[in-house]
Amino acid sequence: MPYKCLTCEFKTTSARGLAQHIIGATSHVNKHIEWVESHGLSYPQIVRSSNYGALIDLIEKECRIEH
Repeated sequence: MPYKCLTCEFKTTSARGLAQHIIGATSHVNKHIEWVESHGLSYPQIVRSSNYGALIDLIEKECRIEH
């Protein structure tokens, strides 16, 4: 299933891949942080814990590309 970053249009085939993009992005960092936190998640906590579970759940809900 393909997924698209809603802040910079990056596309990938997995929710985990998109989570890794959002956390590791070097461009549009502030937009990625704002997007994550606007959905009630803590960007610093995700980075510190390396636990992407809640972020992956959000990505699966919000970022799936429907054909």
